[in-house]
Amino acid sequence: MRNALLLLLILACSNVIADNHGDALTLMKRQADAEFNVTSVTFNEGLTTITSVGDMEEYGQVYVTFNLTNEFSGDAGKVYGQGKGVVGDGMIMGEFTGYWTRQGPVITMKHVVQISDGTQNFDIVTWDSRGNTLNVEVHVLK
Repeated sequence: MRNALLLLLILACSNVIADNHGDALTLMKRQADAEFNVTSVTFNEGLTTITSVGDMEEYGQVYVTFNLTNEFSGDAGKVYGQGKGVVGDGMIMGEFTGYWTRQGPVITMKHVVQISDGTQNFDIVTWDSRGNTLNVEVHVLK
């Protein structure tokens, strides 16, 4: 009897655990995708720094520095940095951290951004290193 009850409990719980919870996480975009111009790329031992500037609906003219560490064979690593946006007469700032991957000449950075106004974003930044522009997708976390 005890074994049958245990088996019934395991079968009931396995349905809960196996649920894919909708199979996908859906994030709402905070604004339309933005295009940034790469203003410089600096290579140092174990660190690449990319600076860029672009216009964003929510944050005005934005200046961003991306620091990419080479931790996983040169095809991936951590990314961290800061951005500052000029909105009207004020300034808004953000700090971010996440990971980057590379497939051929295309680098994709995914990171969480903490903004000085208390909001949080999940950004996906794509750079085809054969060109001088970054595509920035901004998704709402908070």
